[in-house]
Amino acid sequence: MHLSFFKIKDSCYTINVPYYEILGFYDGPTIFLSSGFCAQDINSVDILRNFIRVLKTSELSKKIKGRLLIFPIIDVINFDYYKDRDLNKRSVKLKQPNLQNNLSRQVLGELSYNFFRKSDAGILFVDSHSYLHALPFVKAYKNNDLDFLKTFGNKYILQSTKNNFFISNLFISYGTRVLTVEVGCAGFLVLNSVKDLMRNIKIFLAEHKALDADIKRPNNFIMLDSKTGIKAKKNGVINLDCNLKQKVQKGDRLGSIYYPTLQTSEIIKADKTGIVFAKRIKNLVQTGQTIVTIV
Repeated sequence: MHLSFFKIKDSCYTINVPYYEILGFYDGPTIFLSSGFCAQDINSVDILRNFIRVLKTSELSKKIKGRLLIFPIIDVINFDYYKDRDLNKRSVKLKQPNLQNNLSRQVLGELSYNFFRKSDAGILFVDSHSYLHALPFVKAYKNNDLDFLKTFGNKYILQSTKNNFFISNLFISYGTRVLTVEVGCAGFLVLNSVKDLMRNIKIFLAEHKALDADIKRPNNFIMLDSKTGIKAKKNGVINLDCNLKQKVQKGDRLGSIYYPTLQTSEIIKADKTGIVFAKRIKNLVQTGQTIVTIV
């Protein structure tokens, strides 16, 4: 494998987007893995950094079939400017986007035209909300095929109530199948499931005939609703005692919430028996926001 930089040139600037390319010894599909989709995505970047390390320090790269493309960071412009922009949401809605957003969308368009549209399948690794830390999950949109989402082998699939118009416009129109995997917590390096995700990437590659390995995907998938979770009744300050993957019984104490305007506090209790799937890491919580989710 080797590191290259895709150069995007204009009259006043040159943007260098790093990517790794691995050409297999045997024919196969073209698969891409990408991260750093918005400026605060650092957990997704860390995943691909670890996967690149695995490829460099093991025999795995010799088992690749076809062509594997890895993009460790896509939004290089906003990352350098440290602007909290999300190419999937905010920047495309701005009526008069600033220079950084124009350049970021140009980068994305160039990558899409030169690489993504020529791929058979791919993964977008993105970070979850900056205030909510959840176990890694595959995001299921209305325009996604469920069996395709299962090829990543991740236990949790979170059903979104919306279509992903970005993926529809840039990938489905090209005939490229892409899944979105949310990990960690934007802006905070909190990911603790790197080992599991390395195996999930291998499962995905094997499922799509891009890896010469016999790795079976699990069958115990859990479909989640994005609306689930214990919500805040009012604005308050929370202090959680629970940890991700922790087993709890219905009624167990998970932490407490303090309401400054009412000068009262209450205990946060598990609403069901299960494990902690997501927890808020930002102590300030507003009415209706998720505090913790048990599955």
